Parts: sequence; C-alpha cells; structure tokens
Amino acid sequence: MIALVMCGGKGIRLRHFKSIEKPLLNLKGKAMIEYVLDALVYSQKFQRIIAVSSPFSSKTTTFLYYHPYYSNGLIEVINTEGASYSEDLSFILNKLKLDRVLTVSADLPLLNSNIVNQIVIHNIPRFSCASIILEKHFVENIGITPSIVVNIGAQQYCHSGIIIFNSPKFKECQNIKEYFILMNKREIAVNVNTFKELQLAERLLP
Repeated sequence: MIALVMCGGKGIRLRHFKSIEKPLLNLKGKAMIEYVLDALVYSQKFQRIIAVSSPFSSKTTTFLYYHPYYSNGLIEVINTEGASYSEDLSFILNKLKLDRVLTVSADLPLLNSNIVNQIVIHNIPRFSCASIILEKHFVENIGITPSIVVNIGAQQYCHSGIIIFNSPKFKECQNIKEYFILMNKREIAVNVNTFKELQLAERLLP
C-alpha cells in the first residue's frame, strides 16, 4: 500500500498566518505535516510514503527535502501544478499507476499510527474508492464547524480528508464511484483550516 500526503494547497482560509504555509504551522514545536508523516511512518503499513506538493507550497517542499525522513529514504516528494486538490490527485494516481493508495491531507495533526492502522484494517478491497467520514454532530461536539457536509440518506456526515483507492485504473477522480466508511474518531475530526481549529488541535495534542 502507498500513502499520499496532500500538502500543495493554498491554505487561503488561514490568512492569519500570511507568511507561513499551512503544513508548516507550528504545534508544540513541530510542523503540522510532521504529525501526519509520523503517523504514516510509525504505522509501518506502507511501501512508499509520498508527499504531494505544488508551487503554492514551495517552503513545505524545501522543508521536506531537508527532513530526516527524506534523507533516510522514508518519504518521497513529488510536485504537481497545484491546479486543484482533485486534479493534483488524479495526476499522481495516473502518473504512478498505483494500485492500493491511502491519501491523507497534511492538516490532520492529531492523526497517529494507531488510527492509521485502524483505517487500513477497515479497508475493503472490492471498493474502488472509500472515503473515511464522520457524523456531523460528532464533529460539532468537538468544537468544529464543518465546511462541507454530505447527506447520506437522512443523516449528515463530514469528510475526514482520508480516502482509500483500490483500483489501478484511474482516469478522472470524479468518475470513480465513492463508498463511505464511518469512523467517529477525534484524531481525524480536527482538520485545521482556521485559526480556531489550529488552537483546538494544539489543545488536544498529547
């Protein structure tokens, strides 16, 4: 299984930190993306861990190139055009012809190896695309206002930013049928897009 860390976004909702790219925001002495990388590396579930950057995150790219994980061969870095999240993801999936892939955003600082292992165990190979979701009320009870809500039946859910792909034949991401795996876990509920969420993440970090 391959892990992709999506870290090439513009982070426009975090204008409070104009000079700092979102993946590099400091939480208790570490860059936010490091918590995600730690979770993936320590899980020992992946043959390759690839950070997907773009021209909008050039400082993050430089940070990764100088990181011990890169120099020790534990992570790779690939740059995209930064057109959009879905287009960059489609580009990578098609370029590398990957089979089983877990994609995760770089703004989930509470993620840990135990949760990653649970996600991999929940993986259902017959699904071409499975998104990890949470119940809307669970996310709100933590203190987060969801930016995107998905209606499934009569219930409302939030995307975690974690998706599992199981098909080697990727064309356009939007044409792949999406399935859902429910995981109400605080560690994947805190997706940092605002200053308030950044403060919440720092309070909840062990």
